[in-house]
Amino acid sequence: MPRVTDARIAEVAGFGHGPGGANHLGEDLHVVLRRLADAVTYLLDRQQENPDLHWEIGFGTEAFRRLCVAEAAATGRPLEEVEKERQRDLQPAHDRREPEVLRLRKELEELRG
Repeated sequence: MPRVTDARIAEVAGFGHGPGGANHLGEDLHVVLRRLADAVTYLLDRQQENPDLHWEIGFGTEAFRRLCVAEAAATGRPLEEVEKERQRDLQPAHDRREPEVLRLRKELEELRG
């Protein structure tokens, strides 16, 4: 899976490495954008592996769409390609399960009976 590169961040931001634009932590814009790209990648990876997180921010949610737009912009890949790739369920086969919210809804329905 392609990752956001430092060169791509610099290209998108229109700047090179340098001291300008430091934030309150003393980080320049390049470092800040790297942290943002890493956070987007982390969330998209986790929602593919964790059914509970997928329920909240997976395919079909506004969060999913926004995360995919960010990853597509950062990597230079087409949005459709990113969305298709990020829709895949990557739960480990030995630990595959449905989201807890679905299990709990079923139990509630049985209790209401």
